[in-house]
Amino acid sequence: IWEDVESLKNFVYGSVHHYFLRNKKKWFDLKGPSQFVLWWIPAGEVPNLDTVKEKLLHVEENGPSAAAFTLQEFYDAKGNKIRVNSR
Repeated sequence: IWEDVESLKNFVYGSVHHYFLRNKKKWFDLKGPSQFVLWWIPAGEVPNLDTVKEKLLHVEENGPSAAAFTLQEFYDAKGNKIRVNSR
């Protein structure tokens, strides 16, 4: 769980995670439904597996929105669509 966009970017693109992202074809079924989803939560809240499944389904059925989104189509905590550049 990250508190802001910059912290998420640092993890995704500035850590060992970047290796796995570059090699995602080895790790993920890219032809199936989305396996990645983001959404904003209140401080101190910990999402459970049912919520994660609901958010993934939301993106699959409706596309990204302020309720559930991806790095390619990102929304800030106020629900505004923003652009998030990789490094």
